[in-house]
Amino acid sequence: MIGSVYPGVPEYPYRDQLPSLDVVGDDRCGSNDYTTVNGTPEQWAVVTVTSRTQRCRIQGSYFVIQNSSFHHKLQVKGPGPWAVRNSTFTDGPTVGGGAINPQSGADVLIEGNDIHDWGPRPMNMDQQGINLTGTNRMWILGNNIGYVAGDSIMGCHRCGGPGPLYIAGNTMNDSWENAMDFKGFVGPVVAVCNTMSGYLDRATSNGEAVRVNDEGAQGELWLSKNRYANNHVDIAPYGSKARGYYLDERGVQTFNDRRSNTQARASGDDAAPYYALYAERYGLDLSGPCP
Repeated sequence: MIGSVYPGVPEYPYRDQLPSLDVVGDDRCGSNDYTTVNGTPEQWAVVTVTSRTQRCRIQGSYFVIQNSSFHHKLQVKGPGPWAVRNSTFTDGPTVGGGAINPQSGADVLIEGNDIHDWGPRPMNMDQQGINLTGTNRMWILGNNIGYVAGDSIMGCHRCGGPGPLYIAGNTMNDSWENAMDFKGFVGPVVAVCNTMSGYLDRATSNGEAVRVNDEGAQGELWLSKNRYANNHVDIAPYGSKARGYYLDERGVQTFNDRRSNTQARASGDDAAPYYALYAERYGLDLSGPCP
């Protein structure tokens, strides 16, 4: 796969097959049982959901949920590929879980969505903007996620599955816990060119924009060229076994990596050997500029 507009991130492999954003599909969404939606490589199925106030469950392959509006959580699974894009998630319910819950599938794209005011704050149940579980090869690109009752993005045990997870170009702000909370994952996880601000010390959180947790197995984590502002703690991998590389991070004022498996914290010329290591392992240039 060739590189995308984000440094170190390969292009989504089905980009050229995705339907135009002008296409509006049918509302095909189960509440208690999953609705199966299957397109083909030549013609992806399109689902458009209008102002959904009940849980939405969809499974299948070669489909995209787009131009939709949700006020309850979306759960998606299936072998994939599949995508969720250009949709709005707001005024979420009091039940736990994420606005977007990818539960299985390979080659998953979550792009250009607006997730805000999701769940009551302070929260009475754990809620997230995007709640990752068992997917394999995922791209989370260009989403706006703010004012969520829990984490903006939470990676649960085996987050990202056996394949890589790419988080790039997202804006995350003022959620009640973390911008990105990585628990257990195989990796590599690559987070570049994201903006994270307004993560404060609250009763349910230590105000950490990035928390690399200490739960379960953890692989490689690469953070590069992310921007931080007005957080209680910017990056906190303390106690984590993840092999963490933190390169040219911008605006970082507080970094807590005691007893962690941090491999590198470097900027400028000092980061060059680690960019070379990334290129050797993954065949992509992580050193380039953000778009």
